[in-house]
Amino acid sequence: MDVGAYVLVQVKPKAADAGEAPRAVVKRLVRRSATRVTLEQFNPKKTIELKTSDILSMHRVVGSGEA
Repeated sequence: MDVGAYVLVQVKPKAADAGEAPRAVVKRLVRRSATRVTLEQFNPKKTIELKTSDILSMHRVVGSGEA
């Protein structure tokens, strides 16, 4: 996925054995490595860093008006 793309990320629940559903967020991809993904949100302005091991899936949001 290209840096700057908007992505939908499904994050593993902390208590998977309790039947908790995964959390999903839509953010802008800032950086990606083998072990970490950095996302940006705009309101409030904030950077979020996730371990790749905590991510179930990541999908590009098509038609999101990327500049």
